[in-house]
Amino acid sequence: MNKDLIIYFDSLFLQHYDPTASHVENPIRLDIAFNSLNKFLSKESIKVDIRGAVKYGEDLLLLVHDSDYVSFIKDESRKGFHYIDPDTYVNEHTFDVALAAFSTAYQASNVALQEGINVLVLVRPPGHHSGIRGKALGAPTNGFCIFNNSAAAVISALRNVRRVLVIDFDAHHGNGTQEIFWDNGRVVHVDIHERGIYPGTGDLKDLGGKNAEGTKINIPLDPLSNDIIYMWVLRNIIEVVVCEFKPDFLVISAGFDAYRTDPLTDLSVTEITYEAYGYLVNKLLRKRVVKGTVTVLEGGYGDGLRKGLIAYVKGYIKPGINEEVIDELSEKGLRKYNYLISKIKRILGDYWSII
Repeated sequence: MNKDLIIYFDSLFLQHYDPTASHVENPIRLDIAFNSLNKFLSKESIKVDIRGAVKYGEDLLLLVHDSDYVSFIKDESRKGFHYIDPDTYVNEHTFDVALAAFSTAYQASNVALQEGINVLVLVRPPGHHSGIRGKALGAPTNGFCIFNNSAAAVISALRNVRRVLVIDFDAHHGNGTQEIFWDNGRVVHVDIHERGIYPGTGDLKDLGGKNAEGTKINIPLDPLSNDIIYMWVLRNIIEVVVCEFKPDFLVISAGFDAYRTDPLTDLSVTEITYEAYGYLVNKLLRKRVVKGTVTVLEGGYGDGLRKGLIAYVKGYIKPGINEEVIDELSEKGLRKYNYLISKIKRILGDYWSII
């Protein structure tokens, strides 16, 4: 058995659904992600350890979420299918499914630390928009999310390590994650997202609360931003943070909706970005910079779930990309991003050695 990767997946996570089949966040997403990845792994003769859902008691949710919010979701779920806001639905299974997703992400951190590897958590509903009380930082809705699975992975890791780095490359800002760890200087949260779309948060100047300034790093990108700026961020921000913050553990909030054909966003990322970020995980674990990594599925509503996820896992397990390619891509064609880069350097330069 190849112990380089453990995948959590379970048909339980398909039971949260809209019976009208009209919502973009649906069980088909997870089927596409898992089946496409499984086909790739089989073709490459890569054996991984696939495990089912984990479910703890609902008190686990209180490590992240307010008790009134947990009770609200439980009560609303009992009522059967309906929308709790214009974007977000529940059905009779939602509470149990979302609790299992949260529990599985929590357990994944324990396993990653024990094994010293990357654990891929293929769960839904997604979670990074869900804050302490649901809607976070003034967002109008929960954005398809119920409980914050990535936050569960972080909280679990913090029981055993001092410092956790979160990298969220979903096209939508992880406002829930930012809210939850706003005042926590032990958690650096780097969030790369499209500017001007839901939830409308994640400004460059949002740097963290008291005793945590500089630990919340937001990179809002204009529509049509492509691989070049993602490579620049990888080289000039993420690798600097790794060097200076010295994280013990890494959590990736892996949304694949920045992919160039995603129907909900207007970014222009290709497989090469996802492979490069997977390669980063490979490098940090191989060099023992971090003690473990958890990758939690967030968004992705089109081809990114097939092509982007496979590229990310390929970058981790069987990388075709290398340092020279990343260097080349991070340095060429940057002129269109000069204004953004100058702002990043001016704002983050007080906290990190960004050159």
